[in-house]
Amino acid sequence: MINHPNRSKKIAKCKGRQGDWTVEVTIDGNTVNLATAHALFIRAGIDGRLFYDRPVFWVQSSQRSAKWQKFREALLRHKRVVVTEDDWSTDAQGISHAVRTGYVAIYDVTNVIANDIHGLVFELTNRVGEAYAVREMAA
Repeated sequence: MINHPNRSKKIAKCKGRQGDWTVEVTIDGNTVNLATAHALFIRAGIDGRLFYDRPVFWVQSSQRSAKWQKFREALLRHKRVVVTEDDWSTDAQGISHAVRTGYVAIYDVTNVIANDIHGLVFELTNRVGEAYAVREMAA
């Protein structure tokens, strides 16, 4: 799926909920809430660097929501994301929806831009750890 030269051997436990844009991550004994990044929007530049590029309309429609504020705060505070795998569908109104199917890895990020002109763009730099989901068992 996403290959990166700085592959890490660290393992991160991820615990999230469908529809949330952040996920609770435990790595090296520390637990933090990190922003998520759909693998669909990750592109390789001509020099091999990885970039996340979310369309302008998504930022425009999201930036007033509490979910956006929590996501943006986590992204800017920790400068890390959890890359997610998702199944995508489009509803009758033409709106795309993602159903999270898993976690891929944790990446450090840099050069974060989030505005009405460029959308949401950042560079994925160091692959910090591999990610796996922690599922709560029903009682």
